Amino acid sequence: MKKIKLLNMKIRNFKGFKEFELKADGQNTNVTGDNATGKTTLYDAFLWCLFNKDSKDSAKFAWKPLDKNNNEIHHLETEVVLELLIDNEEIEFSRMNKEKWTKKRGSNTETFEGHDSTYRIDGIKQTQAKFKKRIEEIIDEETFKQITNVYYIAETMAAKDRRKMLFNLVDELTDIEVIESKKELAPLISILGKHSIEDKRQLVMEERRNINKDLDNIPNRIDEVDRSINPDLTDENKSTLETKKVALSQKIAAAEEELANQKNGTHLTNLRSDLQVKVAESEESKINYQIKQKEKISG
Repeated sequence: MKKIKLLNMKIRNFKGFKEFELKADGQNTNVTGDNATGKTTLYDAFLWCLFNKDSKDSAKFAWKPLDKNNNEIHHLETEVVLELLIDNEEIEFSRMNKEKWTKKRGSNTETFEGHDSTYRIDGIKQTQAKFKKRIEEIIDEETFKQITNVYYIAETMAAKDRRKMLFNLVDELTDIEVIESKKELAPLISILGKHSIEDKRQLVMEERRNINKDLDNIPNRIDEVDRSINPDLTDENKSTLETKKVALSQKIAAAEEELANQKNGTHLTNLRSDLQVKVAESEESKINYQIKQKEKISG
């Protein structure tokens, strides 16, 4: 493994630092200070220059200086220059970001279009790919973070990667050997069946994803059932059905009134009244007929 020492670091317009220089001269350097005074920012600047990430392993972090209202200050160049001693060879790495602003034809207003990044090694401009390759030749990113950040393995590293790394530190053991080491793990044998622990874990994860997918689809299925019970009617269908509903309601009301009349005797009374009228009309017609007959005989 190569021996890497920090000789000097210059920071310009990075987070809370407008201008800052850390002269380490290849020696162990302690940085002390109150909270929120920039200790972590130094490490963020170091990682940003080399790997475009911060101490939390994120490439999407706020690296621009802010004004008193916590708004980004524009039209600034952000630059970090690292002077390293690598196996007694001095190498300078630098990265500079500059905002891109364009003014469209016929407009007096500039529009922000992103950033231009400039990478240099020993002052010579490099493509990002060549810059990254040169760093990888010295040390890979993962190893660098593990040996420079005491919290990286425990807090930042992905759980599966941390587990893999820890298993690589011990002698290889089979799943059965691990299970047989504790009687409490004995039920795992029947649970695993012919699968390894990793394969079983993958199957369980896939089953969980399918279950969650089914759970997410339940509201849609409920909506489909609701629509089948209460179909969505157009305005025309609604109007037609409303008319039919009124007509049927009137018929029902008339039938209910007739039934009620029959039950309380009103219907029978009306029939008797109609019968008396008919009898009276019949008697009147009979008398008129007799009068006409007598008139004919008399004449």
